Amino acid sequence: MTIYPELDKVTELIQIAIDNYLVYQKLGKHLEAEDMRSKVKEMKFSKEHLNLVLNLDFNRPSKKLIELAKAAHVDLKDANMLEEFKLV
Repeated sequence: MTIYPELDKVTELIQIAIDNYLVYQKLGKHLEAEDMRSKVKEMKFSKEHLNLVLNLDFNRPSKKLIELAKAAHVDLKDANMLEEFKLV
């Protein structure tokens, strides 16, 4: 269990998709199984992305985040800007 219920829900959905993949494999439905396998892969990628977004700390930005902000002309020291990011 994580501190983010969103991640827990995605984990549950991934497990359901894996279970469906296994059922399709057992039934010999290889096209459906391959489709499900592809969806599992996409869901795992999405979960990783969601985890990164949920764990962004704008008060202690990483070097990468600072670089991205500079490139986008975003001032991470602006209190109003930080509040906007927290709302997202």
